[in-house]
Amino acid sequence: SLDPGIVIEEVLTHALELLKCRQGSIMLLDDERTCLRIAAGRGLDDDLIREVRVPLGQGIAGYVAQTGESKNLGKGIKDRYSQTEETAREVKAALCVPLIARQEVIGVLNVSDRLDDDDFSASDLELLQTLAAQVAAAIANAKLYDASEHRNEQLSALFSLGVQVSEAIDKDRDRVLQEVLDRAAELCRARKGSLMLRDEDGEHLQIVAATGLDRSIMERVRPKIGEGIAGTVAQRGQPIVLRAGERDARSQSHSDVDAAVCLPLRVRGEAIGVLNVSDRAGGGDFTQEDVHLLSHL
Repeated sequence: SLDPGIVIEEVLTHALELLKCRQGSIMLLDDERTCLRIAAGRGLDDDLIREVRVPLGQGIAGYVAQTGESKNLGKGIKDRYSQTEETAREVKAALCVPLIARQEVIGVLNVSDRLDDDDFSASDLELLQTLAAQVAAAIANAKLYDASEHRNEQLSALFSLGVQVSEAIDKDRDRVLQEVLDRAAELCRARKGSLMLRDEDGEHLQIVAATGLDRSIMERVRPKIGEGIAGTVAQRGQPIVLRAGERDARSQSHSDVDAAVCLPLRVRGEAIGVLNVSDRAGGGDFTQEDVHLLSHL
């Protein structure tokens, strides 16, 4: 199967059977590569599987993910990197090996609590490392396939939005443009956004659709073409990407600086305004993929 979730579950089951263990987990790094979460677990509390987050570099798993070095932990020996509350006598033998795909650590594979309560051997570690290499490649390929499928869905949605924008010029403009903005914000997980079109004299931009903005802002903001972020994008026809906390010299806003993207909005090859999205859900900056997707409008 190319489903990442199914691949992970099957691999963990196979690892536990091969090494005859009661407990195990596969932990993957998050998108920011700062924290490990459990993608699949066996013999662990369900709440633990859902809630545990291990910062990179902390604990056994965090150490292995950061260094790429495997750990063979003996029974009754508490490793200096361990964060368990168990006493040394309670510590069970365990293996933790990195999952490395395309020369990059993507997570760790853990097994522990052998059925015979013995320590793991060097050959056990070698076996798990071999399995981990195959696992990492399978996960990476599954994720690549999943990302490709997701991207195709996004591009299809954006194509539909582009058609809607074209139709909006001739009929029911306000409703369609609001739908376009809402969908665009959803695609890149933005909490705020606006569509701005040139006014009748062509010298200023006016907000014709918005999400997450106060009505007073919608009525007040009318940047001149060539001025501010939106006006500059409308004039030059090139997107501007702002990182969270970094104020651009061209900005006319006095509020806290959120991550933002401003792109030119074209219909039938003509620049008619700009699309703004900001305040990414979950924090962080917008990616080049976000910019690329939105540029298809």
